[in-house]
Order: sequence, then structure tokens, then C-alpha cells
Amino acid sequence: MNDESDSEMMYRFRHFQFSDSEEHQQEPERILCDSMLWCADPRMFNDPFDCKPNLVMTDIPVDEAVHRAEAMIRRRGLPPHHPQAMALMRSAREGRFSSPELREALRRGMQESIDRSSVCCFNGKWDDPRMWAQYADNHRGYCLAFELDGDWP
Repeated sequence: MNDESDSEMMYRFRHFQFSDSEEHQQEPERILCDSMLWCADPRMFNDPFDCKPNLVMTDIPVDEAVHRAEAMIRRRGLPPHHPQAMALMRSAREGRFSSPELREALRRGMQESIDRSSVCCFNGKWDDPRMWAQYADNHRGYCLAFELDGDWP
């Protein structure tokens, strides 16, 4: 394939070895016949740092914190007197956007969102030897090509 067509394709590498999991055993059939992909639980990744938020936050002036809080409230469509909107504005005005408590609350909230999600991994190249080795059973598995349509990021 040329580079131009590679930009419109994403590739999924898999192996034929099946675990005892019925979900895993039925994966090839579900992909090919039902157009369904299996997604991993991010809490089950091998690397303990995968899917763990690491926030790097800088202190911001109070006026910038208030501006950001107002923008968040608008994006969420909250009325100004909503309890969450009022609490957020109070935190911004009191300079608590940079507090250790807020940072921990943000980290915890992000982690909870990640934990409720699932992950499906793709690669932009079909001929990546590391992907074939690691995810396609040392080149004995398979690689499926998915054509992207629409405005994929």
C-alpha cells in the first residue's frame, strides 16, 4: 500500500490463540460477521502506568481561574445558580483551583472516567514488525484493516 491509502486505514493485530474466555474465543467471528470489536478493560493492562492520569498543573491567577470556571459552566449548560456552578465559581474566586485537594479530585475523577471506559487499539501501519510480534503471536496471527470514513481525528 502507498502512504496515501495508509492514512485512511487503521490496523488491528490479533492472535489465534484463545483463552478460556468465551468472549475472546468468539472475537474473530464477531469482527468479521457482526462488525463488533472487543475492547479491553483499562484496569487490566500489563503496564501499571497505562491509563493512569498524571496531572501536571501550573498555578493560575484568580481572574484566569474565574474565566475558566465560567467557560466550564457554559459548556455544561448549567444555570448560574446551580449548586455545582456555584461551588465551582466559589473555588475559582478563592484561588483553590491550584490546591492539592482539587488536583486530587481531578485525578480521581479522571481515573473514574477511564475505569468506566474500554480501549480498542489500532496501528497506522500494517507492516509494523513489533505489532506482528507482540499482538499477532510472532507473525502467526492476523491483521485486519479498517477503512476510516467521515471526519476521523
